[in-house]
Amino acid sequence: MNFSLSEIFGNSLNGNEYLIRSDKNITFNRRKSSSLVSFKEVFRTIFLPEGYPNSVSEDYAAYQTWDTIQAFCSSISGALAAKAIFESIGVGDQTATAYGATITWLIKGGKFFSSNN
Repeated sequence: MNFSLSEIFGNSLNGNEYLIRSDKNITFNRRKSSSLVSFKEVFRTIFLPEGYPNSVSEDYAAYQTWDTIQAFCSSISGALAAKAIFESIGVGDQTATAYGATITWLIKGGKFFSSNN
């Protein structure tokens, strides 16, 4: 009777394979992934939890998809808000003066951001 054992390192497809024959001879093979699989390994290591998919619930992929979309939209919203605030106080306007920008900022409620309350 022959036995086959596989050892896999983390999320990667790299590992070792052992074949134990009935005559007690052991054959050892090192499994190494191709460059395409290496890209998958890097992706899995960076973006997926250890042991994925066995270490998470079945709705993890759907949750992570919507969470990523929400984070992206939040980043865009924050960038657009910052751009609007900077434009409203005169940043980027060649004709605006520092005094005018400061007054505009204070009038639009910027005094609340600068206070220590």
